Amino acid sequence: MRRVLIPGLLVLVVAAGIVFEVLSAGKDKQVAEPSPPLPTKVLQPPAVTLADLRGKPALVNFWASWCDPCREEAASVAAFDRTLHGNANLVGVDYTDQSGPAHAFIR
Repeated sequence: MRRVLIPGLLVLVVAAGIVFEVLSAGKDKQVAEPSPPLPTKVLQPPAVTLADLRGKPALVNFWASWCDPCREEAASVAAFDRTLHGNANLVGVDYTDQSGPAHAFIR
């Protein structure tokens, strides 16, 4: 478990750092454009909108049940989510799955 958890958390921290850097660097050079909305189809309630995420750090993780790296990082992502304790949001967005495989992946 530790062999999976530590690399997974490292990937998430690096990804969050890259997102932060891109967002903060863009403020000086260009006008920020609004993000596209999150999907409205919800696999696991509650539904979340970008407005709901305003005011707290958020990580949006795109995944699919057929994606091998997604399956490998799933336990680390779930462990990371449990460490947030409401201080940040982790939102998973399913990419091109049918409902059955997506629900099975979540379980």
